[in-house]
Amino acid sequence: MADSIESDSFGMEMGILERGTIKRVEEILAAKRLDALVEVNNPIDINPGADDEAHLQITEAFLQDPNIDAVVVALDPTAPAVRALEESKLRPGYDINDKNSTVHLMPPIVARNEKPIIGVVDAGKLYDAMCARLMDQGICIFRNCARATKALVHYVEARLYAATLANGKTDVGPEQGAVDLRVGQLPQLLRQAIQRTPPQSARTHMSETLAPGLTTTQRINTNRDRTIGIAGDESRVYSTPKLLYDVEMACRDLLLAHLEPGKDSVGIRVELDQVGTTLLGMWVEITVNLTAVNGAALSFDFVVRDDVEEVARGKHNRFIVDVAKTEQRLKAKLAKAAG
Repeated sequence: MADSIESDSFGMEMGILERGTIKRVEEILAAKRLDALVEVNNPIDINPGADDEAHLQITEAFLQDPNIDAVVVALDPTAPAVRALEESKLRPGYDINDKNSTVHLMPPIVARNEKPIIGVVDAGKLYDAMCARLMDQGICIFRNCARATKALVHYVEARLYAATLANGKTDVGPEQGAVDLRVGQLPQLLRQAIQRTPPQSARTHMSETLAPGLTTTQRINTNRDRTIGIAGDESRVYSTPKLLYDVEMACRDLLLAHLEPGKDSVGIRVELDQVGTTLLGMWVEITVNLTAVNGAALSFDFVVRDDVEEVARGKHNRFIVDVAKTEQRLKAKLAKAAG
């Protein structure tokens, strides 16, 4: 997390916890009999023995610290003490429907605190229901900690820049350090900027026709370039990297028909279950289905079949980008790498 709090033009820093916050967290850990196992720092590595309540009590203690402007919390769904499953067969009732689960305890904390809170559920499909229930209640959830932190950095940079423009400073950019930010100002500036954000209907990065339910099927011949000969040249098979590339291109092609000029999409996540093998010379059909549109974030389901059987299925996430801005960002990174 600490490695992801800077962008090319903006940076945040880990706040130094006040002594009162450290004492409060130590009390929480002691009540859970974890005080001998956890050292209180920022960031803090909470022991897997911590339950939902411990995670969220520590989160709120951080939020109440005047040196902290925002919190990213890993909700640790795979920890045995966390109620993260949609249904627990081994411990009936010890799941997200329990009143002591994160799904029930986190929304009130978010509601009564002005500072931004991002939750991270870095785990697989078993925890999709937990994520969905939290997001349905307005909780910001990411499936990867580094991505969550980077998103917060970019979000804060954009909001502070917007607040600066709203205050009449139009001759500066975010890369020039336009905002003199003191501790405690961030939540207020974020609220001011959010109030000025245009509604989704006023944004122009996508067509109104881009909606869940869009689908397409592409048939591809499994030529030699798409195969790998692990079992010998006579038994060449459709390689996993090529399969994923073809899935990405099917999703991208579907989107391009609905995006405005100057917009494109990039892949950000994929889940794949490969359940069959396709041999050289066989055809495959890739069917992709747009399942969710959340601003610029898009979710797909996909199925891959060959002449004989289904060979793969999974999920893919993409994000809509501005081509010109992306090109500028990549050139800036290349220049930075060159040195």
